[in-house]
Amino acid sequence: MTVLSEQANIFRKYKKALVYIGVDFSRPEIVALIEDCDRDLEPKLQAVVAYWYWLRKQNRQIIDPNQLIVEAFFEQWQPIGWQDEFLENKNFKTAGEKWWLEAKQVDVIKDIVVDIQEDFWSGGKVYFRHPLDGSSFPLSLDRVLDLDWQELISTYERAAKVKIEFTPSRLIFQRQAN
Repeated sequence: MTVLSEQANIFRKYKKALVYIGVDFSRPEIVALIEDCDRDLEPKLQAVVAYWYWLRKQNRQIIDPNQLIVEAFFEQWQPIGWQDEFLENKNFKTAGEKWWLEAKQVDVIKDIVVDIQEDFWSGGKVYFRHPLDGSSFPLSLDRVLDLDWQELISTYERAAKVKIEFTPSRLIFQRQAN
């Protein structure tokens, strides 16, 4: 594994928390800090997240998250009181992750979803399994998020050209007539 890919993996691990905290990764100077960091990236990112948690306990807020991350890098912050569980905060989940947590509770949906791929800048796609030929097809994550479960099932049926029959023990997929 190269140093660059290790740094990228570390960034991905903390990205959602930092975005929720308010760090703006569309600002070139913020991106440059991370890209140019050749050592101790993880402790700096942990320090920012840990500080955010500490401020919350004090009923205080971060005034400027972008300035905070700049300080963390220039002053070589180290995390105080870091806990790995910090990253499991439900607020740090992406829209797709939150949707999937709910979708797994719906038998039909969990049986037809193959994958969810999110793009940090432009949403993403939910991939559905075609029940008759095993192929998959995507729907925009933004579109999927706007649908309730019944609307999603209807949209799936139209896209896959199938009709789903519900029985107590299983789902039956029937090809729709053109």
